Amino acid sequence: MDCKDGILGYYEISHPSYTIFHKNSETFSSLWSEYDEDFAKFNENLQSDKAEFGKNLSYKAKAHRIPNIFFISSLPWIGFKDFNLQIDRSKFYAPIFTLSNTRF
Repeated sequence: MDCKDGILGYYEISHPSYTIFHKNSETFSSLWSEYDEDFAKFNENLQSDKAEFGKNLSYKAKAHRIPNIFFISSLPWIGFKDFNLQIDRSKFYAPIFTLSNTRF
């Protein structure tokens, strides 16, 4: 989703942005990969981005330069019933999916 000139719109295609964990520094970096309907091509894009940017320890290892993006957070090692992001929703419209271990 996007809001330009006060009008909310949408994109036909959105690309996922996700975090990767660096074991040595115990930090996260943000990457995004170009979506493709062909899963093999999408997986190739994902693996290529991880190889090229995966060792970059800055938060935005691959800068978000595209507007049609959605965010994915995965925390499989913890479980929770509720999660609240403190984002100014008056200026931020991108979807966010947060996944965890649902076994309590």
